[in-house]
Amino acid sequence: MTIDACSNWDYRSNYSWGFRSLFCRTRNPWGRARRRNHRPGVQVLTPIFQLAVAIPMLAAGWRRLHDTGRPGWYLLLPAALSIVTMIMLFSGIAVFSVLEQGADDPEALRGPAALLGITGLMVVAVLQLILLVLMIWWLSRPSQEGTNEYGPPVV
Repeated sequence: MTIDACSNWDYRSNYSWGFRSLFCRTRNPWGRARRRNHRPGVQVLTPIFQLAVAIPMLAAGWRRLHDTGRPGWYLLLPAALSIVTMIMLFSGIAVFSVLEQGADDPEALRGPAALLGITGLMVVAVLQLILLVLMIWWLSRPSQEGTNEYGPPVV
């Protein structure tokens, strides 16, 4: 018996329909992962699929934010936070590497470096969680009635 958890939803917008459809088709626990010949290590087409899905979902999310009266670039905030985090981590590693080379006792710097790194990652994780909840909230809100600054409502 197959249970389709995604068949009885009331689709209110293209974005929610696309997201739910994509989520249900790629995360179906009764599908491909149960097969004996499923090899998770051999996934050559995964990056191509992710790119092919990410671009239309980004466009749909951008339009959905405009429908709710918010700028579409808000959708890029989680990615921007990730990029800034990577830059800060690599910069911190580089700075502490240089400091270790010039220090008399390099082992003394490893504790503060680890503390700063772990604290920074925890702060970023909390910020990402807040952004996730905020994005879900914004994208699930009803469209604004009438024309907003981004144009008339889509029929």
